[in-house]
Amino acid sequence: MRSGSKLILTGLLTGCAWLAPASAQTVAPDPTNTNAVVASDDIVVTAQKRAERLLDVPVAVTAVNTDALVAQNLVQVRDFYATVPGLSYAGGSGQTTLALRGVTTSIAGNPTVGVTVDDVPFGSSSALGYGGRLSPDLDPSTLERIEVLRGPQGTLYGASSLGGLLKYVTTAPSTTEWSGRVEAGASFVEHGADGWSTRGSINAPILADHVGLSVSGFYRRDPGYIDNTNARIFDWNRARAYGGRVALLIKPVDAVSIQLSALVQNLDGQGSPNIEVSPAYVPIAGSLATAASQGDDPYMTKARLYTGRIAADLGFGELTSITAYGENRYSASPDQSVRFAGLLRAFDLAGNRAVLANTFKTDKFSQEIRLASNGTGAFQWLVGGFYTKEKTRGLQTLDALNPTSGALVSRLLAADFPSNLEELAGFADLTYKVTDKFDIQLGGRYSHNRQDYVEVDSGPLAGDPIPLSRSSDNSFTWLVTPRYKISDDTMLYARIASGYRPGGPNSNVGNIPRSYGPDKTINYELGLKGTTSDRVLTYAASLFWIDWDDIQLAQTDLTSQFLYFTNGSGARSRGAEVELSIRPWRGMTLAGNAAYTDATLTRALPGSGTIGQQVGDAGDTLPYAAKFAANLSADQKFELGNDLTASLGGSMSYLGRRLGTFASAPATPRGVAPAFTTFDLRGGVDYHGIRYSLYVRNLTDKRGYTSAELRAAGNLASGYNLSLIQPRTFGGSLAVSF
Repeated sequence: MRSGSKLILTGLLTGCAWLAPASAQTVAPDPTNTNAVVASDDIVVTAQKRAERLLDVPVAVTAVNTDALVAQNLVQVRDFYATVPGLSYAGGSGQTTLALRGVTTSIAGNPTVGVTVDDVPFGSSSALGYGGRLSPDLDPSTLERIEVLRGPQGTLYGASSLGGLLKYVTTAPSTTEWSGRVEAGASFVEHGADGWSTRGSINAPILADHVGLSVSGFYRRDPGYIDNTNARIFDWNRARAYGGRVALLIKPVDAVSIQLSALVQNLDGQGSPNIEVSPAYVPIAGSLATAASQGDDPYMTKARLYTGRIAADLGFGELTSITAYGENRYSASPDQSVRFAGLLRAFDLAGNRAVLANTFKTDKFSQEIRLASNGTGAFQWLVGGFYTKEKTRGLQTLDALNPTSGALVSRLLAADFPSNLEELAGFADLTYKVTDKFDIQLGGRYSHNRQDYVEVDSGPLAGDPIPLSRSSDNSFTWLVTPRYKISDDTMLYARIASGYRPGGPNSNVGNIPRSYGPDKTINYELGLKGTTSDRVLTYAASLFWIDWDDIQLAQTDLTSQFLYFTNGSGARSRGAEVELSIRPWRGMTLAGNAAYTDATLTRALPGSGTIGQQVGDAGDTLPYAAKFAANLSADQKFELGNDLTASLGGSMSYLGRRLGTFASAPATPRGVAPAFTTFDLRGGVDYHGIRYSLYVRNLTDKRGYTSAELRAAGNLASGYNLSLIQPRTFGGSLAVSF
């Protein structure tokens, strides 16, 4: 470990007491919403594209104020994922794949969880742009809150929300108040390296009541903890992230607001959190080491999002226009010398390194216009239109490099594959208030998309030219939601809703299907939400059943070795989720959630029994769907007088056993990620806007794994790659708010 950050951390520890986080379920009411009557501690969300109390939304939603994430020193949004019932993730080396309620088959395809930033779809909607692998991990400093919507959200949010939606809401500038915050933190990982972070934000009312400006930025060094014994690099999987956001809010008159914003985030690093194990799950190089790479395996991601939002109060409703342009970049150059050793020998290149590099560039324009009623009267409605166009260029190269200098010896393959996607959609949502206590919601969305793809190869491994491939499809998604208000603070709802993923083109070669179609989910759900009149107990529970048809599957053509997608089979996911928050006495908050998910195939995968085709029978569990997951936390706040407060908190997270991606050869066992439990402690003091905090994550230094995959597809003897969670980590921070 480096000593510099240790010294910083030591300074932060001096004089610190324990500090617990702010409530992870408190979101300030939206002052622009004149139709909602909310208490000061009610949670307000925009899950249905209008401001509503969470207790009134007939959708399974988890909402967290990002102040709570920062207070817990969760400096990456992925640290929050473990606290959401039914949400699983796998990733590393700049990639993150999300799944909700067990709806996923692999990391290679189109995403099954939609991601929006201020209602703007983020990233590619296509597998050709790594849409299923590049979910953003935004820094909490740029955000106001995060909303996780479980179950299909195809009616209001469109494509690729088969399992649900991750909704980032950024902090809007204030036109009335000056404010700011700066923070510095440090951490060190047992058996690994140390890290540090800084972040800051400021809000300035440029013209009182009319113009406000907010600026935020961050820089973070993420510590490594995996040693690369082959390349002799300690703490190999280290990274840095940096970026920020600028937003300008203009209110020329009370009824009109214009917000312009630019969000920038960069991540670059090397290595991965993976280790290799034998078929018996015995570590090959060590429990915190890898021998699979001969290099540093660098990677990089860049995200840019420029948004213009105009909202006008027309009296009878609000007209909103959201125009956005996004840029996403990803590149990685992992060492593949072991995998391609035979190929190097065949080309008389033995002794050189083999590096397989992937680069993706996606530029995406989107426009949404919607008109929403003001909520008075028996009818509440919303209508809108959406258009998006994205251009992606992918480049894959396989190079033989000099093992000493890294110089290029031979480029065996260069594959250039540009693609385009265009989508047009219209949607409507209507809620009819039958009585004061009962209403019913109906919604629908019609979408049309078209895509094209071409590939140009060069080098000794290049095959015949691959001509242009095209695809197009139409989809209709819908929802029906009756809701009954037992009291002002208790609500029972039923929901039937659908979602879809667009299809797309395949490589136009050999016997590969020229295109594949959309797949769809239908969710049947019964839910209950409520709180006691004194707000001591808040609860939410849901039962769900999801039918998934025409599943998109990644397959390999044995003749050309090209990856392609096809439709086939079906699946269902059923389960239950519960969330509780209890405040038994002053200053104490107890919170917990649990999810039971039974996600399995209902029909065998097509091609099962053939090498290169995914193998799965009816009843097989879907990848990374844990049967059971749970989280518990307890936080006590102490009022010590003279504006001095202290707090102490702890939490526990349990994630059940999960199976990896379906095998690509008969009689080959899938990877297994065993169940594990982690514990965290946190605490500190707060005095006149100055906060000192300390924390320990993964207190028992548990070796937990987020993914488990065969090292070589279809080859059990190769063993498995396991992606390891961060070992025990100690840290602290100092923050000043003004």
